[in-house]
Amino acid sequence: MKSRLGWLPFVLGLVMLTSCNDGGGDPGVNLNIDGPANDTILWQAFQLSELICCPTCATAGVVTIPNNGLRVSVTHVLDNAVYFAHDNSGCMAIASLPGCGPNAPVFLSCARQPSPAAQGTITLSGSVASTTITIYETVCGPDPDGLCVRQPVQETVWNTGSVSVSINGQTATASVGANSTAASVAGALAYAIDTNSVLSPQLMAVPEGARVLVHAKQTGTQYNYPWQASCTYNSAQFSSCSINASLSPASALVTQ
Repeated sequence: MKSRLGWLPFVLGLVMLTSCNDGGGDPGVNLNIDGPANDTILWQAFQLSELICCPTCATAGVVTIPNNGLRVSVTHVLDNAVYFAHDNSGCMAIASLPGCGPNAPVFLSCARQPSPAAQGTITLSGSVASTTITIYETVCGPDPDGLCVRQPVQETVWNTGSVSVSINGQTATASVGANSTAASVAGALAYAIDTNSVLSPQLMAVPEGARVLVHAKQTGTQYNYPWQASCTYNSAQFSSCSINASLSPASALVTQ
């Protein structure tokens, strides 16, 4: 999978260098990364659930494996998360650690994927829109026989939904919530592919910014699977999806 170091500004914008003491609470995890000697590897951590254990912990970064090939350790990394790593030459890795610390180790071994092999890219775009609607609430007086009236109330409604990619008949889906971004949906969609019981033995997916890189784990054109993208949205208030997915190649993975 060919990539570009253009993700570096994105990564540097995500990294939180603040120490993860959280007032003496959860210190996060130690992320241990190994890969080819002298390799530059991007790592990312995505929250597994709404449980945020360490809000000041790092969520992404770049490491360089030394020329002796020794493992690199990163401290104070987000826990209760799924962890991805990849480089520009086809090395990919994924691990997960549900729940909060304390300071548990996570290991990512960035291994080269076979080549030539089936590959493709999912690109997420858009942002979650909102609108204000008027609803009416019934408000009654304090007495049992008090007068009841209907009062207008302004309420914000978000265009939530989901993004799905079907690969050879297997569907991976990521939810789109009020706080979702194209990048967060990319992470959730990669995790959905990597945890699909049918797809995961055959394919690996890692996020890169607002993209998902998909790569077959073995060589051969038999993995040039057909795929298609779809999305859902709040059709009661909106006319289209907030976040969309486009596929490259458009109709199937291609061996390269």
